[in-house]
Amino acid sequence: MKELVIRGIKEVEGMRFHDIEGGFGEGKKAMLVKEIALIHERQLTHINQNINRNRKRFKDGIDIIDLKGTEFAITLSESGIYTQNSINASSNIYLLSERGYSKLLKILEDDLAWERYDRLVDEYFNMREALKPQLPQDYLSALKALVESEEEKQRLSLEKAKIEEEKNRLIHQGKLYTTTEIAKEVGFKSAKAFNEFLKEKKIQYKVNNTWVLAARFAELGYTEIKQTELDNGKIIYNRKWTGTGRDWLINEVMKGEC
Repeated sequence: MKELVIRGIKEVEGMRFHDIEGGFGEGKKAMLVKEIALIHERQLTHINQNINRNRKRFKDGIDIIDLKGTEFAITLSESGIYTQNSINASSNIYLLSERGYSKLLKILEDDLAWERYDRLVDEYFNMREALKPQLPQDYLSALKALVESEEEKQRLSLEKAKIEEEKNRLIHQGKLYTTTEIAKEVGFKSAKAFNEFLKEKKIQYKVNNTWVLAARFAELGYTEIKQTELDNGKIIYNRKWTGTGRDWLINEVMKGEC
């Protein structure tokens, strides 16, 4: 494990935690899971359980470091972050890199988690300890420094785009959509027109005034049908599209790939 340094208390939009650098590489920021739990208003034991259940997804030294039993655990005690008793009682004392933190968010899957992660990436993980500027000694050195700077900007931009894409995917996967909502997204004037379009594509047909998917699509998790009993005893069926179904309609059906 590379050297770790605690640089004091950091505050980002009301979130207070210890500024820890190193461990995953020179100048790289890290966060204790204990403090992540406080920021996300979760129980530490709950987050540790989630990590342990998905432990194979976290790469040691890249995503996660277990500080239990290391010399740095003594530093945590001396800094007042952990008491010696809590260190002794802990099965794990996890430290996460930015990459490890993003993996944890995929497990937590809630809007609060993503919102706070965005702020921490922008105002903590992307910051590095200030170093004395090294002026290039010649033209080639200056050009190399410029290229490396642009490459780093592109890398960070791609990473942020991937995180945003994953965030949107997770939001969609946990939501149900009406046909009307999807019809508007893809440019149809009404759910009726969209339903007729899907009928023409042999994606669905009607049974007792209820649209159902054709057999080849019925078991793919694209829709959910809920049964509701009215006061007069009549039962009605409401169909909604899952996030997977919505993505399929937009990305495959509307592009003619289905």
